[in-house]
Amino acid sequence: MAKLTITEALAEVKLIEKKLVKKRENVLANLSRYSHVQDPMQSDGGTTSWIEKEHQSMKDLQTRLEKIRSGIADANLKTEVTVGEASKSVFEWLTWKREVAPGYLGFLKQVHMSTKTALDQQNARPGLVTDSDGKQKLVELVLNVNYLDYLKQAEKANDLLEALDGQLSLKNATVLINV
Repeated sequence: MAKLTITEALAEVKLIEKKLVKKRENVLANLSRYSHVQDPMQSDGGTTSWIEKEHQSMKDLQTRLEKIRSGIADANLKTEVTVGEASKSVFEWLTWKREVAPGYLGFLKQVHMSTKTALDQQNARPGLVTDSDGKQKLVELVLNVNYLDYLKQAEKANDLLEALDGQLSLKNATVLINV
């Protein structure tokens, strides 16, 4: 059983995926030939034999890929990372980064844009309203959220993402997995 850092394992995953694509293309390109054309794999036992060997090679690569991915998943579940005041497993942080943070940041951006648009419209052309006494008053915009708090939350979330990326890179370079 070999030990690899997660960074090395991820690099190997990319290499395996490229090899699998190439092997599949090569097999598909050699599925048939006309009888009058010489077998291009004749010196290696013939195309039929070569395809069987390539197929076995693909199975071996796929098994290696599964083992690497399993090792990474296991390490991600067991390895804790602290970012700011929060400690979570790498798996939990990755889930937050991929699935939670985009929606949260998108929501904060929408709050920012909607509030900014309302403020801009208010400042561009303030409206007048007639009260019950018949007096005209300037229409005032009432914000139901603290605009600055939402900006701070977005900044804090982006800072957290940056710090998290650094911690994940560090863990990927130092955590060893068994393959």
